Amino acid sequence: MGRFVNPFTDVGFKIVFGQEISKPLLLHFLNTLLEGVKEIHLRNY
Repeated sequence: MGRFVNPFTDVGFKIVFGQEISKPLLLHFLNTLLEGVKEIHLRNY
């Protein structure tokens, strides 16, 4: 049986959005929240 993560908790948010592979998902999520105010772009160093 699979396990579910609640993204509304601190730990769940970090599990869902804190991984390198989920960076595009996090950027899209933040840009949706900030729509009309700012836009976040990914920088490569």
